[in-house]
Amino acid sequence: MKHIILIGYRCTGKTSVGRKVAEKLGLPFYDTDQVIVSRIGKTIKAWVEEKGWASFRQEEKAVINKIASLEPGVISLGGGAVMDPEIREMLRSMGLIVWLTADIETILTRMKSDPNNTDSRPPLSDKDWETEINDLLTQRSPVYRQLANFSIETEGKTVEAVVEELVSLIGKY
Repeated sequence: MKHIILIGYRCTGKTSVGRKVAEKLGLPFYDTDQVIVSRIGKTIKAWVEEKGWASFRQEEKAVINKIASLEPGVISLGGGAVMDPEIREMLRSMGLIVWLTADIETILTRMKSDPNNTDSRPPLSDKDWETEINDLLTQRSPVYRQLANFSIETEGKTVEAVVEELVSLIGKY
């Protein structure tokens, strides 16, 4: 078995769903953002403020490369990681890629309700969240679509419902 890789924009359920799928299938769970925070010893926001997004993306690439050699598991990938062509090539050889989706309103609601949002999800631009989400989804969605083996819509569903849908799809894959 290879890795199960969850891609998608912020707040589409990658971490919540990934953790439960890993638990259900008895696999290790790797959240690239959490691995990076452990590795760099500070929050993503602090790192980005100090060293910039380009430096963070280099850390992200190194972490994904390391996870690629570990025991197969479920990987929750940072939303922007797929924009790097080298990372996309790595992911294609690592396993099954699943794109979790939600509409802008759902993402915005989830972001606003997350008490840790400012540290775990620093702004990606100087725009308001809704404009930023719209702009980035416009840029990233074609890449997510092209990379994914399949996608699952998460809006209006419980984490458990998405987990069941994903486990069922994995079984058929």
